[in-house]
Amino acid sequence: MLDPEFHTSAVYGFPVPDLRVFNAHRHLMRDRLVFEFHLMRTRTVS
Repeated sequence: MLDPEFHTSAVYGFPVPDLRVFNAHRHLMRDRLVFEFHLMRTRTVS
């Protein structure tokens, strides 16, 4: 089984520092999606 980060760098070809930035950005995007989904649900309920 490959390490997830190693697998990602193998797929995208990112050097390790860029991969760290990419992972941070991915977490930010996920948080934003969760936030927007929460807003959508709140709007639908009210």
